[in-house]
This record gives sequence, structure tokens and C-alpha cells, in this order.
Amino acid sequence: MSQILSRIGRRLKPLEVLNRRFWMAALRRVWRNRPLERKLKARDLRRVLFLRYDAIGDMITTLPALELLKRLNPSVAIDVMASPRNRRVIEMDPNVDRIIELRSGLRGLLHAIREARRERYDAIICAIFGRSSKVGIVANLIGGRRAVKGTIWKSEAYGAYFNVQSRSAAILQSMWDRVPHVLCDVIDIDPEAVSIHPYLAIGETSRNNAVHRLRGTAAGDGPYLLMNLSVSHARNVWPADNYERLATLLRERYPLIPLLLLAMPDDRSLAERLVASCGAGGMVNAYPPTDDVLEVAAVVERCVMLFSSDTGIVHMASATHRPVAAMYAGNVAATDWGPYGVPCRMLVSADADSVASIAVDDAFAACCDLVELGIAGPASERLGGSVLPDPSSLPA
Repeated sequence: MSQILSRIGRRLKPLEVLNRRFWMAALRRVWRNRPLERKLKARDLRRVLFLRYDAIGDMITTLPALELLKRLNPSVAIDVMASPRNRRVIEMDPNVDRIIELRSGLRGLLHAIREARRERYDAIICAIFGRSSKVGIVANLIGGRRAVKGTIWKSEAYGAYFNVQSRSAAILQSMWDRVPHVLCDVIDIDPEAVSIHPYLAIGETSRNNAVHRLRGTAAGDGPYLLMNLSVSHARNVWPADNYERLATLLRERYPLIPLLLLAMPDDRSLAERLVASCGAGGMVNAYPPTDDVLEVAAVVERCVMLFSSDTGIVHMASATHRPVAAMYAGNVAATDWGPYGVPCRMLVSADADSVASIAVDDAFAACCDLVELGIAGPASERLGGSVLPDPSSLPA
């Protein structure tokens, strides 16, 4: 049956391409998104919308662009269209004036578009870079012909949706760099003067909650090693035995530094297994479950280093300036989604579709590199980030 469906799909592919071309040609005539001839002046901007209604980590990588725009024009109002999943990331952000939540379903989509249309934006920055027409259609239904709509370069055909498709942003490796450079092609900004400052506005309540919960574990006020067990994609699942072996090795190497585990409810059994097998003396603990993304960020902020598979928590480490060892499947562009501006080790699997083949010994060596750099304190030309503090000097 699967072979039959595959054969049918291949035969229908030309029709799909023709259908897409037809609609793009029609929409080009309706929306008339002519290429931008003169960049906008930052000082003249009244209100700008960023479309970022996808994942938590993706939102975190977009924040430097918000900070850059606000720095250029403190009076500009910056709105963000976010998802229920990632809106918490920006709820405390002083650079965000309004959050428009895009909920699932047609009703949620129409409600969000209606709310956004009232603002009459000067520019709409589409920070969702997949080859999908949805974000272009949403941008045009909101901004019409009035707003300048910009995104990363996709193809000539996508000129039906955007006034600007940034080729300079498309050639940059890191997602952290790309959205600010889309801004440079929409707004009169010198790309050479752009500096990227990863950050995350966590908030006092989330930090206090993190401290309170940490003091109920051996991790206390820190320092501690942090291991994330939860992922959102099957390709990033590492075998449970590997986590157990890595936890054992870390406990043997660093018996005086507690190991803290982060796990979503579905992974609590793995966390409990590691606590039971590796937690002699109470030095391995699972952080209590929380739905507060910013509280998790506050936990990341206090660690000596983080070990995680490819997920949004890796970007939290960059935003809170913590060292991170991260695992990536071979078909994922680790340079695109890797840590930014912090000491790091990126472990890339030989298997294109899974991190499972990454060896425990390699993961252990990566963690030790980062921990011992922090303890010894020398600069390292290999790591490309700020030098780790002595763990005893971390803030209480």
C-alpha cells in the first residue's frame, strides 16, 4: 500500500507544482509586493510585527533582533505573534510591547489576524524560515500593501509574499544571526555594526521559584551539573543506558558537584532511574516538574554546564551565557542550531536520523572539557566564548 501511495504521490507532484505556481502568480497580482527600493529609516518606524509562532528555542534565537531594533529606536512599538507554546519566553521581555497569540485552527488564525490588522504595521518581519506559504499569507492578510514584509531568501516565486528576501541573511550559518540581518535589508542598518546579544528576560518570580525548588535538592544554590533528558523530536532521543552511564562517569569524576536532571513528565521514570542508580549520597536529583519555561531558564542560568540533546534548552544556555554540550543528528545543521557565543561542544551523530549512535565516552569528554575549563579558568581558543567562572563564584 505504501508503494502505491508513493507512486500516486510522484505522479501528482507536477500538478502540485502547477497549482502552487498558479496561486503565487495570482497572489502576486493581488498583493503587488514590489521589491523594496529604499530601506526604511529606523527613527521613522512606529510599529513593527515579528512573526514567530513556532517553538520555544526558535523564539529565543529571535530576541537579539528585537533588542537591536529597540536599541535603534526606543520609541518603536514591537509586537510579536507567538504560539501558546512559546509566548511565555517573551512575557517579561521589556523589548516586546504586545504579544498576539496565534492559536490552532481556523478560528484562532482569523482572530490573530484580525487583532494584528488593527495596528497598521510599518513592517512585518517573518522570522519563520521554512519553505511554507502560510507565513507569507499571514503577513499579507495583516499588512496588506501598506506594510513592508521581509524574510530570509527563499526563491524568486516567494516575491509574491515579500518585499524583501534577504540573501545576506540566508548565507549566515547561525539562526541567531539571521533575523537581525533580515532587519538590515529592511531597515537602514549597517550590517557591520550589528552586534548580537543573546539574552532572556526571566523575571524575579521565576528566579525565586527556581531557587526555592533547588534548595529542596542537593543542588541547593549551586554550582551543579545539569543534564536535560527530554526532547521533542524522535531523532534526538538518546538511549536510557547511555544517560545512566554518563551520569555514573560524571559522579565518579566530580563527586563534590551535584548532578541535576531536567525531565518532562513523560521522562520522569528515566530521571527516577538515574537518581536510584547514580544518586548515592543524594548527589543526583531530579528538578521538580514545572510548566514555567522561564523557571527552567533560571535553573539553566545557575549551572556549571548543561548537557542536552538538540532542543530549546540549548538556546536557553546561550541566552543565559552557560556552557553547553549538545547532541545533534547527522542530518541537522548543527552550525545553524548550535550554541551561540558560549563555550560549547557539539556532538554530531554519524547516523543522519538519530543521535543514538553518539558514544558515551565522547559525551563524557565533552562535559569534562567544559567543567574543567570552568574550574581551572584559562581561556581557550577552541571554545569561542567567555571563560567559565570558578563554580564557587557562581551567584547564590
